[in-house]
Amino acid sequence: VESIKWMYFDKFKMELHSRRCLTKEIELEAANGKRMPASHVFAHSLEYFKNCALKELHSLTDTPFEIQWVITVPAIWRHSAKQFMRHAAVQAGLVSTTNPKQLIIALEPEAASIYCRQLQIQQDPTSVTDFQKASRRSLRMRRTRSDFQRQKHSAPEFNKGMRYVVVDCGGGTVDLTVHEVEAEKGRLRELYKATGGSW
Repeated sequence: VESIKWMYFDKFKMELHSRRCLTKEIELEAANGKRMPASHVFAHSLEYFKNCALKELHSLTDTPFEIQWVITVPAIWRHSAKQFMRHAAVQAGLVSTTNPKQLIIALEPEAASIYCRQLQIQQDPTSVTDFQKASRRSLRMRRTRSDFQRQKHSAPEFNKGMRYVVVDCGGGTVDLTVHEVEAEKGRLRELYKATGGSW
């Protein structure tokens, strides 16, 4: 009986990609047939992740801090879908309309590419289990400046001119794009426009 009160939405993120005419008034249909404004569904989801992140941060430090929020979206999304996510982020309390720069909408392949460049990788590939454990530990560690300095020596080489393919297999889309390192310290250039679709 209690479950009747709840609404279950499956892979609702893809609705922002599949709809040609995207407005703030669109609704999503739950598994039980009930409907709810899509902006509410996205806002509630973002608010949940926001609260989880804040809880984790507060457990690490008592020092006041400001957060630069980053939301990643599929590379194949249109501009209207990205704007919809920004609107949902405002509803979720991540950012205010008076300080829009507090939120960055980043493409998922670009975020994955930057993360791989920062991730410490050993010569021998680790198992999936080891990788997952290392990822969880890295999120909980309070990194210091010396930690990052030591990490540089074991990080993979991403030299100027290096080109590579980013294959992003997500929960609803598969995106492929090709990047090139423009400078030694970080800038990336997209050689080919991202392509992909839902699956």
